[in-house]
Amino acid sequence: MLVSLALMLMILLVGVVNAGADSTSITEKERLELANKLWGTDITYGEYIGQLFPEAYEKSPNTATKTYYDMKVVWMDPSEESSDSRQTFSGSTGERDIPYLGIGDSDLDYDGSEITYKTWNRMVLPTPYTIIPSMSVLAHLWRDDGDEEIVGIEFESKNNVYKIEAKDTYDYSSPAYYRVIGQYSGIFPVGVVPQTFAGVDSTNWEYVS
Repeated sequence: MLVSLALMLMILLVGVVNAGADSTSITEKERLELANKLWGTDITYGEYIGQLFPEAYEKSPNTATKTYYDMKVVWMDPSEESSDSRQTFSGSTGERDIPYLGIGDSDLDYDGSEITYKTWNRMVLPTPYTIIPSMSVLAHLWRDDGDEEIVGIEFESKNNVYKIEAKDTYDYSSPAYYRVIGQYSGIFPVGVVPQTFAGVDSTNWEYVS
């Protein structure tokens, strides 16, 4: 009798744990559907990341995470051509006027039936190894086969870093046009103005056959 009760209790506990895990999980299909639905809307980075990657906020948000809820997402029209995908973000200290400069870019490559896409950021000034409180990047792989849609998405966020990269692969089965649109955001050290940065970069459309 005691053994049976113990087994029942273990089953109930496992169910509760699994239910808790499911409440913060999201399938890849659901994530892509949500990303396409939210694209271009009035939303903050915290809200956007929290919906697409809820596991990123499973624990209580820290100071850096909370800041992302005050930063609006920067969008671009996926049909818009880009002359240069590389972007910069910058700030400076007040009294000593020390420049803070970073670069961000997105890349697309393919081999056989696999596309590799990524978005990255890294610091340049005051040094290439200057650590800042937080960086966050989102890489979106867009496909145009008559209809433009996001078919791949990858996210990375880290605190106290000088570079960051979000990278993933996508298996394609038929020819189409593809491009990567990357979104980046981050927080400079205290005393740097502006305190935060955000932007968008992209590759141009490329025909993959």
